[in-house]
Amino acid sequence: MNTSLSATVPMLMNIKKRHLVVHEDDSAVTKTLKITLTEEIDRRWELKGRLLESSIYIKAAILDPRFKKLSFFTDDEQRNEAYTVVENLAESLAARPVQEVVDDSELVEERDTAAGPSRQEKEKDQKMSMLLSSDEEEQQPGDMAVISDGRVVKVPVGPLMHVEGQAVSIRCNVSDYQGPRDQDFEWSMIQSGDKSLNLISTFDDGFIDPTVKDRVNSEDISYKKLGDNSVELRFKKVRATDSGVYRCITPSTDSVISGNYHADVELKVIGDSLKVSPAIPKSAVSEGESVELRCNTTRGFTEHTFLSVSWSIKKESGLLEEILTFGPDDKIKVGSNYIQRYTDGGLRLDLRGGGFYGLVLKRAKPSDQGEYVCSVQEWMRQGEGGRNWRKIQEKSKEIGKVVVKPTVAYMDVSMCVWTQEDPEKGIGHLGQIHILQIRLSLILWYHMEDILRWLAEV
Repeated sequence: MNTSLSATVPMLMNIKKRHLVVHEDDSAVTKTLKITLTEEIDRRWELKGRLLESSIYIKAAILDPRFKKLSFFTDDEQRNEAYTVVENLAESLAARPVQEVVDDSELVEERDTAAGPSRQEKEKDQKMSMLLSSDEEEQQPGDMAVISDGRVVKVPVGPLMHVEGQAVSIRCNVSDYQGPRDQDFEWSMIQSGDKSLNLISTFDDGFIDPTVKDRVNSEDISYKKLGDNSVELRFKKVRATDSGVYRCITPSTDSVISGNYHADVELKVIGDSLKVSPAIPKSAVSEGESVELRCNTTRGFTEHTFLSVSWSIKKESGLLEEILTFGPDDKIKVGSNYIQRYTDGGLRLDLRGGGFYGLVLKRAKPSDQGEYVCSVQEWMRQGEGGRNWRKIQEKSKEIGKVVVKPTVAYMDVSMCVWTQEDPEKGIGHLGQIHILQIRLSLILWYHMEDILRWLAEV
């Protein structure tokens, strides 16, 4: 079977479907050009009429595992007719006597698989794969990889957003391939005009573009094989200029071109502009008062990112205990030891806007004493429909230590005194004489009888 012959009709049908469909907003010249090209392709390759089902190109496509489903046919009747033609041909050939002589001119020279395909062969295979790919095989935003019946190359769902100066790794996997178990990879950065900047290769040291060679030599840009079919592109400290679309390529080791041989993912690098400024208006409060914890944030404008703020306390044990988290989706998550207190209204958020986030602990207790910490996280939505959250960065600051002073209760002790103005007539009035204040805690040390006896003597 001639594989180029079998690919002819699928490739032409795909070109017509993807590039020669007339749209309403096309100019008159463009419409005329598309119509003319379509008519010429149909005439030259007999893509219209009953001759199509019996053409040598359709027969070859049916015998090719890549195209045997004839998915480029939109008419089931046309597809069934083509299958019938091939079945009749097979029956006719089966009835013929077996020929012993083989024409040497039909023998195909085997490629030296030990040496592997050349770079020119790989590029040719990749270009052919691109021409044969259908709309269903194109990578859509949010997909993990191109969908195909053959080789599958996967990269993470994009866009990937990171902060300047962070260490970044982008993973690439390949599956459903033929040939050696250990696969090679190449990474490049797609630039304007469909040009590419070659970054790194697992098998060709000459692949690297001279403009990035210093970064590769210093391992600021590197790769790590995670397995026979998996690799990571790594940045030690990513730069703002590293923003762009990255392409992972796997050179073909397949007997036939099938599936996709590269996958793209976008990387966005934002500046490190997030600042956290915590404050405590009162670092010492009496038991029963409120503790106010402020966490002010500022940052440069970054599209499609969201903040969350968490408050925690570090007590004598040294462990950080979560109190409450707000965001990134305006939801509230309360620490396990503070759920009842939040339910009772003992925790209150103070959201004034403009980067101000406050948490008020009402009716302070001795257990509220400790070192408070404010953490701010920056997030972005990711995945299909933005259902998943991915944390971009996190910054934590100590708000400060809060001391809770126990409340001391006092008791006024007074004595009632009868003051007689006329002892003979018994005329007089009750007066109250303030004696002193006694701390209630004294009651723990003295019996009430002893206190009263002492007061009577006074």
